[in-house]
Formats: sequence, structure tokens, C-alpha cells
Amino acid sequence: MDGPAETASCGKSSKLGETRSRRSRKTLEDYVPNQASDPLLINVRQLHAFKVGVGVLAASLTVLVPSWDTALEGTGPWAVITTIIVTLQTPGETANKVFHRFIGTVVGAMLAITVGLLGRELEQHVSPLGDIVVGASNAIVASWGAWLYTKGDSFTYAFFLGTITYCFLVLGTLAGDAVFAAFRVGMIGLGGAISFTVTWLPPHYHSYEVARSFLVDSMLDMSVCVEALIRHYLAGDVLTTVEDIYLGESDDVVHRCGFAIRHNRAAFEAAITSASWEKFGDRHTS
Repeated sequence: MDGPAETASCGKSSKLGETRSRRSRKTLEDYVPNQASDPLLINVRQLHAFKVGVGVLAASLTVLVPSWDTALEGTGPWAVITTIIVTLQTPGETANKVFHRFIGTVVGAMLAITVGLLGRELEQHVSPLGDIVVGASNAIVASWGAWLYTKGDSFTYAFFLGTITYCFLVLGTLAGDAVFAAFRVGMIGLGGAISFTVTWLPPHYHSYEVARSFLVDSMLDMSVCVEALIRHYLAGDVLTTVEDIYLGESDDVVHRCGFAIRHNRAAFEAAITSASWEKFGDRHTS
């Protein structure tokens, strides 16, 4: 049985759909897909852009403050890069990305430094042996990582980052760059911490709110798309191909809506997945 929270949420979604339908429904020819004009999603994007800027400014201090830049061996830009990559639109998305990036980077870095130092030790006794060990390990890790990160499971991003981290850090460690490598890993961690902080600081939108908007928008756009298809069919019009719908190359309402629905499916699924990461916060605000 639905509780008060579910009932309130459904009522809000229904009213939301009616409002959007009245707002977007002019004529079929002029119809703009809700997913391209949804005020909530536009606000989410604007807030995300602002928070990325704030995060990058904070991360840039590791370079802009001379004493910090010197102490960190000039590795501050890695914090900036990480902040841009993992600062996403909702706290859940960012937490998910930061977690998998941290796991992949730390595990890859620990293995790389260990094998790289072993390679350096072997080089002192049998010169080619260290290069052979590091080269072979790089090939094995790259192949194994490629197999894992193309499976498409929940740890795909962690496997991908772990593979990248290992392959370039093991070579740097072999060349005597272990300290610099450790600083780079630290700056990646700092970038993740900055991203997590700025995303969770208010104001922010929860993933379930974004997912609900995507769902309502898709339903409305689908209904308009079907209506337009029926009208075209009754009028005897010849519709363009499925490939045009997929690529979004035609400008009629059928293709606009079809492209919007297809384009936002991945974003909707990501929002659903990210909602599980928002264990704290008011997930059931109606």
C-alpha cells in the first residue's frame, strides 16, 4: 500500500506533468521536448556549472599559492583535473564517481609503486630484467583491465581508472619517480574530496528529483511523439527513416521527441543508480 510519502510524490508528479504539458503544448510543429526545456533540469545544469567553477578555484590554490605548489612538487593540476571530471550534477552521482575513482586510483597506484620499485631493484642486479618485468606487467594489467572495464558492471569506472593509473605510474616509478607518483595520487584524492564537498553543500538537487523529472518528461514527450505519428499517418505523409530519428537530423516533432527520449535514457538510469548513494539527506521530501 502506498504511504503518505508515495501518494504526495505521485500527486506532485501529476501536477508537474500537467504544468509542463500546458507550458510546452503550443502546436505540434513548434513543440519543444520537455527534456530540453524543463526548468528543474536547466536549474540543475546551472548549479552544476557554478559548483564546478567553485571546485576548480579551490583546487587551483594548490598551484596559485607558491609555497603549496613547491611543497606538492607541482602536482596541483591533478587536483584540478580530478575536480572537473568527478564533480557531477547531484550528490549521489558525485559520491558514486569519487568512490570508484578513489578505489581504482589507490589500488592501481599501490600495485604500480610496488612493481616499479621491484623493477628498479632487479635493474641493479640484472639490467634488462627490471624492464622485462615492468613491461610484461603493464601488458598483463592493460589486457586484464580492458576485459574488466568493458563488462559494464558497477565497477567499470574503477577498473578503468585502476588500469590507467597502474600503466603510467609503474613506468614512472621504474624511472625513479615514486615520490612524484605518490603526490599525484594524493592530488587526485584531494580533487575528489573537493568535488564531494562542493556537491553536497547546499543548495543541491537529489538524484531522485532529477530521475522523476526525466521520467515525467519522457512520458509527455512520448505522448506527443505518438500523437504526431498518428497525425502523419492519417495525413498520408511519408516519414523519414529510423536512422534519422536516432541521429536527430530531422527537425519535425517526431524526430525531436524521439531524439530527446533516446538521448536522456542514460541520464535517467544514472540518476536512478545515483539515488542509492544518497543515504543521508531528505530522500523523501514531497
